[in-house]
Amino acid sequence: MINLFVTSAQHIASIALILLLATLPAAAQDPAPAESTPAPGLFNTVAINQWSSITRHAGSYPDLQLIWQKVEAATDVFGIWPHPLLPARAWVATGAGLLVTEDAGRTFKPLPEGSAEKIGAVTDIAFPLDSTDVCFVATKRKGIWTSGDNGKTFKQIGSKATGLAGDSVQFLDIYSGDLTGRTILACHGDSAPGLSRSTDGGQTWSVLHKEYHVFRAYTARAASEGIYVAASKAADPDVQGLYRMPSFTEPWQEMVRDVVCTGFTSPIMGDSSVLASTAERGLLRIARGGGVVKRIGPADIDSWAGIGATWGPTADSQIVFAFDPKTMGMAAWTMSSEGEGQELLDKVPFSDPPIAHSKGLYTNAIVREGAQLRASADGAVFYASINSMLYRAARGGNGVRIVEASIKPAVNRFDPMSQQNSLDQVRDALAQFPKRPNLAGAGASMLEVLKTHDQAMAGQRIIISAKVRSDGPKPPSVTVDLSRLGLSPTSALLDDGQHDDGAAGDGVYSNAFALNLLTYRRPDKDWRHSWPGVVGLTITAAADNGNLAGVVVPYSIVNPAGGVPFWEREQWHDIAIEQGKIKRGTATSPQGKKRGLLLGIELPGPWRARVGGSRKTLDITGAAALVLQIRTAEDSTDDISIQLRDEPVFAQPATTPAVPLLAEGFVPAKKFTTTYQRIVIPLARLLKDADEFQPGITHSIILSGKAGKPMQVMIDEVIFSYSEASEKGKVTP
Repeated sequence: MINLFVTSAQHIASIALILLLATLPAAAQDPAPAESTPAPGLFNTVAINQWSSITRHAGSYPDLQLIWQKVEAATDVFGIWPHPLLPARAWVATGAGLLVTEDAGRTFKPLPEGSAEKIGAVTDIAFPLDSTDVCFVATKRKGIWTSGDNGKTFKQIGSKATGLAGDSVQFLDIYSGDLTGRTILACHGDSAPGLSRSTDGGQTWSVLHKEYHVFRAYTARAASEGIYVAASKAADPDVQGLYRMPSFTEPWQEMVRDVVCTGFTSPIMGDSSVLASTAERGLLRIARGGGVVKRIGPADIDSWAGIGATWGPTADSQIVFAFDPKTMGMAAWTMSSEGEGQELLDKVPFSDPPIAHSKGLYTNAIVREGAQLRASADGAVFYASINSMLYRAARGGNGVRIVEASIKPAVNRFDPMSQQNSLDQVRDALAQFPKRPNLAGAGASMLEVLKTHDQAMAGQRIIISAKVRSDGPKPPSVTVDLSRLGLSPTSALLDDGQHDDGAAGDGVYSNAFALNLLTYRRPDKDWRHSWPGVVGLTITAAADNGNLAGVVVPYSIVNPAGGVPFWEREQWHDIAIEQGKIKRGTATSPQGKKRGLLLGIELPGPWRARVGGSRKTLDITGAAALVLQIRTAEDSTDDISIQLRDEPVFAQPATTPAVPLLAEGFVPAKKFTTTYQRIVIPLARLLKDADEFQPGITHSIILSGKAGKPMQVMIDEVIFSYSEASEKGKVTP
């Protein structure tokens, strides 16, 4: 006889176990996503080494085709700024105020709170890559404003009264070297000297380099390459030039003198070069950290109004475009990675003549200053602003077209340490579950653990959609390449059965996917840009006659603003032994995982080890504390000190004074123990009496001490926290 009676405690436990199965990492529970059979020759595989390979797009996609049309709904246009993550969204500045499109320029609607009367005349807009609804708006006379709800409301965050160099702001840049995305640069042109900077998202401002008038600032995609600026010396304001800042506090490197810069960009794929357009010196390619400046493009065109880069039809291709509104219109180079490995990067064909894509686009010798050419986030739509008029062009196709594509959410706030800790807590709770004497209490406790875990893993689920139009039957295959996220390169998008105007070949294709970025190991030598950052995911529609259409949707994977992992970023590549005999090893995490750093001090006496990573630096400006886990092989009262070291380009490195952890009370147990202890050191304490140290180019951490006998020190989870409650030196165990 089967007893069907279940106690409430058992019921709670059953629910807990069911929820556990529902919230474990996606790869452990979900079936493999559906796959479509790709068209022949659509992909090939490139071996990276004997252990891994990557998928490359090799299909024959149609060449870039554009036909421009004037947008009648937008008049008196000053400029347009497509959103970098949402292909369908773009903001337009007009004489009356701001407009927004949510359908890739087909329709526009005004933003009442963004009228010129309320916030002023807009000169530039910057969108951070960690949110879809936040933006920063520069104005001609009313400073800087921000919106956190896609333009429904605005708040002024910068003015001369709050620390800006002036109320007139010409250009904005969100510094990519700050992994939290909170460093904003404001350029004032000739209205005020200096570069205004905020390291806290606009709450406070300071002015740097008052000896220059700064017109533009641009951070290369590889932030370690420095900051590029178009500026003139305050003592000689009529002569502009191009400069490179290795860091915010170092001297500038002059690259080109007496040139007016009209735009900066970096290739979507390629080396760390920067491209610049100028008003009278043509197009320039800047490489090797400003050491090489070479003119590219047509020799007979000196004046360009701007330059940009966007995706081609696949994530293995790109379009670099420049704008000459007076004669050529839109000039573009389309580049695809047809070879293997580094070939695309080494053979960027800027020596080839660009192709003009200007059919229907206004071109005339009489063009006002400030003309613009921009591309949508996926490169499927282009916009041009000329003489107060707005023009739009959508990429054409060859019988089949992808007219819209999206990914929701477009931002994944991926915190590997938090997710790993959450997963470990679930496993620990599961292991302890049958040992608990009170089953009801155990079930309730398990539910709380699972709720926390579900929140930690929420960013691992995405929905991808594409709207496809076909001149013939519906495409038999619509796929998305998710190989860069650890899933199949031919993950299927499924037809939802809805067709526009009854056309059999038109439809919306979508699918949901569960990611497991925590366990996905990226190829070590993948030359494409990787995360943290924006990853391009290719959607391909293959018609039954072999015609292809492709579009790339951007997916932003960012670290949370709560902290910047030092260990994860640097991977402990370099351990420089400066004193004593020290053996390097691998530490064990609080949950028994092997990661982190083990230092074996094999001899008694002084010891010192510098832990950093290759040539990369980290900007910790604005961080609240250094947080780490530490333990020793046996209990020890031998003190361990912490220092930070920077890595300037034009000077000798500087270090902060040593902070002894035991002596200053940062160790909760008052001694180092065999179990991990969480150490929180306020950054203000580390930077005390460290006037020469530059937080913006932090390179390594120095550990030191005096061992009474041989010992082992294990360190794990080193982060620079932006949210730790440690301003008064509070230790959080």
